[in-house]
Amino acid sequence: MRTIGTLVVGLVLGHFVLLADTPAAASCRIKNETGYTFAVASGNVPNQKVGARATTTIAPGKVQGRSDEGKTISGVCKDGGDLVIKEKNGVPLLGAAPKKKAPPSARGVGRPSEPRRDQVLAAGSLASGLAIDSSGFRSASTPMNASTRPPTTIAAAPAK
Repeated sequence: MRTIGTLVVGLVLGHFVLLADTPAAASCRIKNETGYTFAVASGNVPNQKVGARATTTIAPGKVQGRSDEGKTISGVCKDGGDLVIKEKNGVPLLGAAPKKKAPPSARGVGRPSEPRRDQVLAAGSLASGLAIDSSGFRSASTPMNASTRPPTTIAAAPAK
């Protein structure tokens, strides 16, 4: 019985050792907006190809690259970072990619394609001749405009 317990404990500990030994895959995304193909060395990995007008991932760290035409780039990329290679006046420049803006719904603003609740209520009140009070409810006692109110007819009481 004791040997089975020792075996189970050994297998569990061996499993953790195997998992801890596995390195995490780290990468840096790089987008090349030029017409040059670069051979890039970054981190401890040499000869990573970044094609012309292509996006690829490279190892994070110090980045140095050279094209077949003799153009050079250099910079630093952190793990999970985004870089872009642009050309300005014939010189390729390596820089940080622009940050993407959060979608409008994440910033607390409603989608522009859908009207807000108060706009819908106001539009409905104009059509029916009713006003919206401060609590957001329509009220017939305070019409918005007499010209937009539908005509009222008073029915006569039936004769006895």
